[in-house]
Amino acid sequence: MKIEKIHIYNEENSKSGGPEATLIRVCEFLDDLKDKDGRYPKKEISYCRAYYKGQWWRTWFSVQELSDRSLGEEIDSFVDAFFERREFYDLDSLSEFCRNYAAATTDPTEYNLFSDTEHFNIWIRLITRSNDYNVYLTFLEK
Repeated sequence: MKIEKIHIYNEENSKSGGPEATLIRVCEFLDDLKDKDGRYPKKEISYCRAYYKGQWWRTWFSVQELSDRSLGEEIDSFVDAFFERREFYDLDSLSEFCRNYAAATTDPTEYNLFSDTEHFNIWIRLITRSNDYNVYLTFLEK
């Protein structure tokens, strides 16, 4: 499934189906994914980490083998659509977006967002510090 666009969910719009993904502040699935020792996430498939240094640099890590090539295409489509949004143009844009839309954590430079696609739940960690990895996109089996 190709993700055509990603939109921001807020109280004025509702989550829609189809070839879109919605970024939300409240996670509906993360607590269900703890392993028996209470650690996250037991259903992790893969993750991408990225940092900004004049442009976004991404590195991929596979945790489990994908059962179907189309699942990799679904992941790639989500990541490409995510980084095409103007809110993620650079680190300053990311920081402003996080302050206004993402869920704050106990660290004032770290935020969370969540999303899903047809086959995956997605945990997005956003870190606004420079000289650090700034985005972690973790793909979890539904």
